[in-house]
Amino acid sequence: MKKRYKAVPYHLYGSSDEELIHFNEETLDLTEITPLHKTLLEEFCAACLKSDVLEKYQEVIDIEEVIDDLIELGLISHVQSLHQIAVVDLRPNIRAFRIVLTEKCNLRCVECFVTKEQARLRTMTPATLDRVIRQSIPYGVSHRITYHFFGGEPLLRFDYIKRAVEIIDEAVAQGEMIRPLYTMTTNLTLLDQEILFFLAEHDVKVGVSIDGPEGINDNLRIYADGRGTFQDVARNYSQLIEYNIDAHVLITPHPDYLDELPAIFRHILEVFPMQTITVNTPLHFHTLQWTVPGERYAKLLIELMFIAKDFGVSVDSAASPPLAALAGNIRREGPCALVKDSIMASVGPDGSLSFCAQKWHPFLSVPEVSSGTTLHTPIRRDDECKTCEARYICGGPCPAYQKIRGAHLDGNKCDFMRALLKEVVGNISLFELSN
Repeated sequence: MKKRYKAVPYHLYGSSDEELIHFNEETLDLTEITPLHKTLLEEFCAACLKSDVLEKYQEVIDIEEVIDDLIELGLISHVQSLHQIAVVDLRPNIRAFRIVLTEKCNLRCVECFVTKEQARLRTMTPATLDRVIRQSIPYGVSHRITYHFFGGEPLLRFDYIKRAVEIIDEAVAQGEMIRPLYTMTTNLTLLDQEILFFLAEHDVKVGVSIDGPEGINDNLRIYADGRGTFQDVARNYSQLIEYNIDAHVLITPHPDYLDELPAIFRHILEVFPMQTITVNTPLHFHTLQWTVPGERYAKLLIELMFIAKDFGVSVDSAASPPLAALAGNIRREGPCALVKDSIMASVGPDGSLSFCAQKWHPFLSVPEVSSGTTLHTPIRRDDECKTCEARYICGGPCPAYQKIRGAHLDGNKCDFMRALLKEVVGNISLFELSN
């Protein structure tokens, strides 16, 4: 039986009057093609014999070589070899723990849940901390795992951080686990000399939340008495740098300042030295729905990456996993990580374990940390996902959002992923390695 060929699912950027970029939705390859390639791809949108297309275009010089070129590039394929999208049921392995020591905080930032949920804020008990850390140790037997101390404000319970590291160091000394990595997200207003020495001694990587230059930051990130935090944070950050502590800034864009985000970003890079800067995606606290327009956000993140490139700094953002997928031709089967079976899990103040690093909800949790815990995460894909050009850089819908919100797709996230593809093609120089 003669082979029938069909175009592998693809998306084209550009037009016949300019450079055409073919995005292979299966392999994630970006390929420059000619108008003739485009015409032949359209012929193979429905499965057909190569001989039929050759006959139709017999007057075109070297037509067979062009079709063979399409086959060699993987742009058309034997029908039986085409990949069929699968329903994904994730069972991820834990490679990091985000431990919420307390939900309480000494600040009253405008958009934070701490400001709005005061009556329901929890703090882990010493007994729960000990149990959580001891039960997490077996995860580090053969892999170097990460402990991320989180809040609220984790430095309110610096005593817990010291206790956790004491237990872990003892396990390392006894050969029960590989020495882990330590990280922390903090507002940095509580830094003192003891904490500074501890962070330096244990090589803790510190992420510091700052939302803009002094005027903007101090409208958003304030003490309980209404005072701004910028000057205190800037002074304490300089001490981290003085002690050679690996520190970086985390920005959470505020909807009122989106237009100013590039200027905010540049100012922070000018004031705070770092190798990587994190831009958090604004999410609705209760539903995890994106609260920023997706297409606009894609354009903004690309603009921020150009600015960061001038400073020799990398950007960690919602664009990072899809860009890594494109760079490595690795299809994302799940939305939470580049590789589907490796995640950061969260441990709530009650000791419950969640597969989601963003939200602690009964649906997302198992009763407690256990070395035998298997996390089971079904992802429901909408029909739209099956034909979306961004499906394999996106990884699919957020299962937490689906369960909590009761909707299959977050429109802002979908718009972001599709727009990001277009922005990558239009700004390809940003991703080319310099000599």
